[in-house]
Amino acid sequence: MDKPKIGVFKFTGCAGCQMAIIHLEERLLDIFGGVEIRYFKMATSRNPGGPYDISLIEGSVSTPKEIKEIKEIRKNSRYLVALGTCAVYGGVQAMRNPFKEIDVEKKVYEKPEYIMSLESKGIDEYVDVDGYIYGCPINVEEAVFLIKSLLLGFQPYYPEYSVCVECKMKGNECLLLKRGEKCIGPITRGGCDAICTTNKFPCQGCRGPLYGTNIDGLFQKLSKMGIDREEVINIMRKYVNEVYLRGEVAR
Repeated sequence: MDKPKIGVFKFTGCAGCQMAIIHLEERLLDIFGGVEIRYFKMATSRNPGGPYDISLIEGSVSTPKEIKEIKEIRKNSRYLVALGTCAVYGGVQAMRNPFKEIDVEKKVYEKPEYIMSLESKGIDEYVDVDGYIYGCPINVEEAVFLIKSLLLGFQPYYPEYSVCVECKMKGNECLLLKRGEKCIGPITRGGCDAICTTNKFPCQGCRGPLYGTNIDGLFQKLSKMGIDREEVINIMRKYVNEVYLRGEVAR
């Protein structure tokens, strides 16, 4: 029986999610031993190409070339998965979206006329996506579980609780209520095992907003602490495209 074929692709991003997989080192073969890697340039020089049973896409779409590429990968893939916050929401580079592209390019590049960039968007702005792996970087065990679910024909499981739930389960002191820090764990999708807050660093919302949470209640609490709404939005803008902050689209 042929092994399922996997492709791992990089678009606009830092490659941190791919590095999270690479850093597994000796466990890498155990995890991917049951599949055939057909494309993963960061891991191997042998990349025969598709078609693919599952394609993992790291990074956002931010150039006309990437729009063409993501559509081609979609055609050659049974399942397409957004790997990490950039592919899901647009990522850090989406911070530039509220500004005119040419104004941003002039500040960064000496000759902006050679730059062909667009707003940074998640990949499902252009193609259908079958699964989402949240985080910056990803939780690799979560990625493996999603891949297994797709290959076995099960609906992928997504945590429908906030980071606060995991924080409470670990017995952590609340950084928001006890220390008065700008922690947005109450409105952020869980699944990270509260790694930041456990290490006394307030949640920055890298897994994106969890819709249905009491976001107005959080803003009211922060306002009483002297922290205004715009400060919180600016924290979330580090990872999430503006449209998702307004709750118009739920991932």
